[in-house]
Amino acid sequence: MFNGIKKAISKVKEKITTTTLEEKDLDKALWEFEINLVENNVSEEVARKLTENIKSALLNKKFPRFTKIEEVVDNMFKNLIEKHFNNCLNMILLK
Repeated sequence: MFNGIKKAISKVKEKITTTTLEEKDLDKALWEFEINLVENNVSEEVARKLTENIKSALLNKKFPRFTKIEEVVDNMFKNLIEKHFNNCLNMILLK
């Protein structure tokens, strides 16, 4: 009996104390980001790939309520850009 109550309380606590980024939250911001990249001379292919990677990295992820989402996004951008440049560098070196 008490285990069931404990589980119910845990589920409510998780729901209340976490934030989940959903597709509707990301779509508009990522579209604007992609457009800004293209307007700043980033190829459409690279811009699209970056936005897809960002979306998959953030979509439906749960973050504790008081997590600074800005820091999570900054770190994610740094990692994606570093990965992209490493891939480009590897391609150049392999030629």
